[in-house]
Amino acid sequence: MSRFRVLLAAVTACLVVLGVLAVFPLKPLSLLMTLVVIAIAVLGLSLLANLASEAGATDRDNESLRNRAEAQVLREEDAARMAAALDDERRTSLQALAGQLELQVSSLIEALARSSTAMASSADTNPR
Repeated sequence: MSRFRVLLAAVTACLVVLGVLAVFPLKPLSLLMTLVVIAIAVLGLSLLANLASEAGATDRDNESLRNRAEAQVLREEDAARMAAALDDERRTSLQALAGQLELQVSSLIEALARSSTAMASSADTNPR
């Protein structure tokens, strides 16, 4: 309830009491007691309105926190997927590099073997 509605309810209650007093006059003590009861009722309505607005604010805050937590979970999941994709890409690149290195080393070893074979055969054919 808004404060305007609480104030409107209080004014309406006071007008009803004044109307009743005009029709059925009461003693001053009864009038005072009636006004105290009305004041307590207005105060209670005001407190209820404040509690309701605070409860609504708390609900909005909880919803906001829940939304932020869900967004954080999504960001963490995206980061984990990106990290896994980077790991796969890095692994693939390293495997390709290892394959190229293996080819280069094996071709170098084959070239050295051919050279040593050629040197050995030329050393056997050229006696000193």
